Amino acid sequence: MGMTVTINGTTGIAGVDGSAATPAVQGVDTNTGVFYGTDIVAVSTGGTEQVRVASAGQIGIGGANYGTSGQVLTSGGSAAAPSWTTVSATGNLLRAPQILTSGTSYTTPAGCIAVYVECVGGGGGGGGARNTDLSAGGGGGGGAYAAKYFTVTASTSYTIAIGAGGTAGISTGGTGGTGGSTTFLVSPTTVTAAGGLGGAGSSSQNSFRGGAGGVGTNGDLNIRGNPGGYGLSFISDAGTVQITIPGTGGGSGHFGGGASLSSDNNMVGIDGLSGGGGSGGNTPGGTSRVGGAGGVGFIRVWEYS
Repeated sequence: MGMTVTINGTTGIAGVDGSAATPAVQGVDTNTGVFYGTDIVAVSTGGTEQVRVASAGQIGIGGANYGTSGQVLTSGGSAAAPSWTTVSATGNLLRAPQILTSGTSYTTPAGCIAVYVECVGGGGGGGGARNTDLSAGGGGGGGAYAAKYFTVTASTSYTIAIGAGGTAGISTGGTGGTGGSTTFLVSPTTVTAAGGLGGAGSSSQNSFRGGAGGVGTNGDLNIRGNPGGYGLSFISDAGTVQITIPGTGGGSGHFGGGASLSSDNNMVGIDGLSGGGGSGGNTPGGTSRVGGAGGVGFIRVWEYS
């Protein structure tokens, strides 16, 4: 039975659906062209449907193959048809970096498969200055920096420790306390950023050493904390010039310097920040002063899917 074809000025040519093998609109090549179906327009080559557009504007590849939500159309090159492809969800930063300054555990968020962890140890405390003329304590050392990339499991708790800042050296010329170590454990590896050592206390006219910087271990990158500065005090031969310079606090890894202080006044040391060492106490005029406390360490976690 023949196909009925309608031609008029309103609908144009109608009733010529055709098929992939015998398109309604074709050239010399009778199995290549355009054909129609219920709410679709399609193109075939060599008698095979290659692409279609359906009623909602969806695009089908090789038939009613519309892919799934979120997929992208990927070229197959000059010798193959394109295809629907799911975009990889790996390697994406899940949220803003997490800054941990307290606690004993950290839990990965849903979808997290890797973390880049940066640990900074606590800063050492600055040395105190006793109530003698020309006394200046040494600065505390900065906490270490250690960073590592870990493969992890989503929604899982991991053990951490945040290094406390070293205590300030007491005003009788006490040495500052050592900063605590900051750690992050993904078994069997523990990344450690050790705290800085405390600066030496001062009880006389002399130079008093700053504390050594902490050392990082087991990281992909380990940076030692900067040492604290020497506390210096001296008097000129003529006895007319008296100077005291308390030690500055050492910086923590690559996170900047610790607190610093330089004055001819009786002053307590300045506390360190973010793993920096505290500065030494200063007493050029006979009043005892404590050093500055070291800065608390921290962990920064970058989370990836």
